[in-house]
Amino acid sequence: MLRLHFSVEDLANVRLAPEWSPMGEALMSLQLLRRGDRDSRFALWRQGLRGRLPDEIRPVWDLVPPRGWIPDFLTPYHDAMTPATYLEAIRSTPGRLIAADLNKLAAVHRPPTWAGTLTHADPDALHAVTRALATYHQVAIAPHADPVRAAQDAERSHMATIWRRQGIGAVLERTHPRAQWQAPVLTLPSTVDRQVHLAGRGLILAPLMFCGSSTRLWIGDQDGPALLAYRLPFDPTAPNPLAAPPPSPRSRQAPRALADLLGATRARVLAAVTATPGLTTAELANCLGVSLASASEHATTLRRAGLTHSRRDGHRIHHYPTPTATALLNAG
Repeated sequence: MLRLHFSVEDLANVRLAPEWSPMGEALMSLQLLRRGDRDSRFALWRQGLRGRLPDEIRPVWDLVPPRGWIPDFLTPYHDAMTPATYLEAIRSTPGRLIAADLNKLAAVHRPPTWAGTLTHADPDALHAVTRALATYHQVAIAPHADPVRAAQDAERSHMATIWRRQGIGAVLERTHPRAQWQAPVLTLPSTVDRQVHLAGRGLILAPLMFCGSSTRLWIGDQDGPALLAYRLPFDPTAPNPLAAPPPSPRSRQAPRALADLLGATRARVLAAVTATPGLTTAELANCLGVSLASASEHATTLRRAGLTHSRRDGHRIHHYPTPTATALLNAG
């Protein structure tokens, strides 16, 4: 059993996650695919992915075991992370921490032979992993972002009502059918016995679509809050957030109105960077079928306009969307 011990300060700092975690959802959904989970809520989602997962996801597929613990370097947690900062946190992980994670992973899941390069924080290997995660997210999670976010918003609203009417204990017990709150300890089912003293860091509650039947606990920075992810409740009589068929994973099309505003190629560059954060200039040119000089010119213009920002990694430059770009594409 997992036992979370709350101080008075912890209880005063329990809160509901304000945003969903798309990369966390991606990793947990990857586990679901690997273990062949047949939960009916995911049937349409699995069907929509059939034959659509590209080979580019292999680096992250090989590192995620079918069940249980996911290597910590793949699950960085800081409050209010964006997909871009999430991927950057993975790329910035020291080699010694990755080595410790891979040693722990080897006890339950054989890491791929190439993973040894990660222990030296090899930029190419880390970039391959983050590109794989970004690509998988774009294919499997991003097409369902709006309905899943709406379902999570509804759950947070319901939790707030429970909190207001029944108190914190009822909220904590909602995180799992067998959760038990006996102040100041929350007991949750777990495959191992573990005592966790929150020690004033507080706790964020996050309902996730792909969390699985067990809760997941992340403890980030020493001074930061812990995060408890739990399965988003599923009502079989309500519309399934995962039911809508996703678009083609190769789609790099921008809305027509945005193309009219920016120009067709520049709009496609912006759409590609937003779809897969971290693309290099060469990768942009390759996936859009334009010259390297053209991709560089458009990327520079978008950066000067505040729609993208870039990071240099040796001789390569990686491109990321700004919040303004994301809002512009959503509006389009």
